[in-house]
Amino acid sequence: DDLYSISFGWRFLVHALSASIIISTLGHFQAIYIPFFGKFNFGAAGTVLTFLWIVWMTNAYNFMDGIDGIAGMQAVTAGIGWLAIGSLLGISSTSFYGGVIAFSSLGFLIHNWQPAKIFMGDVGSAFLGFSFAVLPLLSIQEWGENIINQLYLPLITVLLVWLFVFDTIFTFMRRIFRGKKVWEAHRGHIYQRLVIEGFSHRAITILYGLFSALIALTIGLWLINKGVWEIVLIFMISFQTLSLLFCLQFIQKGKHKLNQNDM
Repeated sequence: DDLYSISFGWRFLVHALSASIIISTLGHFQAIYIPFFGKFNFGAAGTVLTFLWIVWMTNAYNFMDGIDGIAGMQAVTAGIGWLAIGSLLGISSTSFYGGVIAFSSLGFLIHNWQPAKIFMGDVGSAFLGFSFAVLPLLSIQEWGENIINQLYLPLITVLLVWLFVFDTIFTFMRRIFRGKKVWEAHRGHIYQRLVIEGFSHRAITILYGLFSALIALTIGLWLINKGVWEIVLIFMISFQTLSLLFCLQFIQKGKHKLNQNDM
């Protein structure tokens, strides 16, 4: 798609086929642990949820690759997160692949930093989104019947790329409510709105990277000691989510005042 335009239908077909192959070979998420709420079984919905997660993350990463450095930075922080978490939990395959993604992305990021000399393109972003979506399924294969540890994987998977997940879902739902065509290109993501308002690619990339690194660090500490760090983890996610929403609200209020002054 970096050389020729490919329709949404063909994209979805390839992504759906890829997700189906992964599920048939590596399995699917069966349950999840939610802090303070405990275990939730997915039951028969596990296959569907895993399918949707893989397809969504493959596309979400592509949607977020819109400014210099942001997709590469996320790959570095999430990859290092999987490297460390895999080591903590004794998952050698996940740790290895996380490290490979992190350090190869770091080499790319050096040249993709603002002003970028090279660009990731759809091939690179789709690969990274797909990889982060399926990495935990490799862990399930390695763990076998260790159901206790498997409970943490879906949550860890989402949180390591939380800002990308939240930004894309929030933007997707907002466009639906506004009657927009969600499959068309746009500049409605939170990070894109910040760029439009004058923030540099570098500043936004550092912000997203710092937030992502803090989440990865907190997850590691939570896995070591689930007591107080469970509270810190919830606070960290809530704070970062509300911070992005505050930035968006601040931008919208500023535009409203500007329009009033022009009247």
